[in-house]
Amino acid sequence: MANDTKEYEKYLTWKEKGLAYYAAKSVEARELISNTDNPHKFSLKETSYRTPFEVDSDMIIQSRYFPLLSKKTQIFIAPEDCHYRNRNSHTLTVMRLAKNISNGLKLNADLTEAISYGHDIGHAAFGHSGERELDAICKEKYCILAFDELKTNRPKEYSALKRRYDESRKKDPSLNEKEFLSKFVRVKDILKRPADFGELKRDFMLQNEDTMIFNHGRQGFRLLCLYAGKSICAQTMYGIVAHNLNDKVPFEIRFEDKRSVERPRSILKEKYDVRKPIRDETYLLSPKDATLEAQVVKFADYLAFTMHDFDDAIRAGAIDLDRVKSEFNAAFKGKYDFGKYFGIHRYTEFVNDFVTHNLERKLEKIVSDDLSTENMLEIPPKAKEILAWLYAFIKNNVHNAPGTIQNIKRLQSANYIRYAYDLFKNYLHDQPMLSELGLAIPELDVKFSPCFDELRIFCDLISFRTDDDLLELGETFLSPKTKGKRRDL
Repeated sequence: MANDTKEYEKYLTWKEKGLAYYAAKSVEARELISNTDNPHKFSLKETSYRTPFEVDSDMIIQSRYFPLLSKKTQIFIAPEDCHYRNRNSHTLTVMRLAKNISNGLKLNADLTEAISYGHDIGHAAFGHSGERELDAICKEKYCILAFDELKTNRPKEYSALKRRYDESRKKDPSLNEKEFLSKFVRVKDILKRPADFGELKRDFMLQNEDTMIFNHGRQGFRLLCLYAGKSICAQTMYGIVAHNLNDKVPFEIRFEDKRSVERPRSILKEKYDVRKPIRDETYLLSPKDATLEAQVVKFADYLAFTMHDFDDAIRAGAIDLDRVKSEFNAAFKGKYDFGKYFGIHRYTEFVNDFVTHNLERKLEKIVSDDLSTENMLEIPPKAKEILAWLYAFIKNNVHNAPGTIQNIKRLQSANYIRYAYDLFKNYLHDQPMLSELGLAIPELDVKFSPCFDELRIFCDLISFRTDDDLLELGETFLSPKTKGKRRDL
């Protein structure tokens, strides 16, 4: 066995010898459980001619969560035409773009592949619409969303937040106080009971700077780690969690969980060991697990979903190509060639620009364990301008345009999630009925991880459900004839 291990180490050295020194290496991979003897070392449990990051990819795509992506919204909610993108096709595009960029920058393509496969694993049904609605439900339960109530219950926070709100209203007069408190204020500052923060931190992976309670990046961590063992490397997990977070706020999970928990030891071994419950767990995910590979996935995701929005909106007839071209040329006054960045080879242009721009920045100066803002990979100025313009155009003309089928479906999907939550609460202790309604998590027939309350379980449930599952539920129990009023069971 010793000789096998040495041969494997030689294999890793050979496989990664062409990587830049600032790339993530397999020897740096570590587990999520802190180990006082060697907290940063990944303990190789068996010799395999695959890197730890390649094993991560296998663990993610063989999990029960990955197949659900093909039935979850990417842009258009539950389209009848199969040619529209879904979370799975989006994930594959992100993976290819991220690997292309990683190869160009001599980064670890195995790590970018693993992060790409897992980056959207925590999405609920209906994609971002479902995510926002789950977050809204959580905030209505745990948070104060009105200044009068905030003044009474949290007077210390009230004055500073009221000043911020008044300043924000000068820039955007349409901003109401509920929207401001919900979107732009830290959850920690508006909790009804400040003592709840410790519980929410444990069960929603909530961080000090978070403005959302339910977040699909943190939910991905929860599904892959809490419910499926801890075999995935910390560097992969960090990329999954951080792909949609602000670069200026480093994500960190560092807490202990001392509950008695029965759960699978790994993703592939989906059996609970009831004889050996886990009673003490220490989670350690820190900014030192941040990698340039994670930043590559972040850009690849931004590029992919912006272009997917554009393609599918054109396909749906929601926007007209000639109009897009006309407004693009008017906005940039001939500065950029529309055909070059919107034609069939547009990904090549964006990838080349990203790689070339960052190679010219002298990446050898970057210290991998000190990824401050100055050491971040940069989006080239022209790519940043073009993608920001396109993102705003799609948002204003498709997603938020009143009366569009997309906007109508987003509101409808929110109603379906609300209704599912009401049913779930009403029949929480009636497992046969929950199963009949399709609102039972498969693992609940054995002991599931202890949770803060039923809302935490429900958020997990919606992560186990596809768009079609909730559409069927809504169409069965929400009658159009009563204009959305609920029918009794």
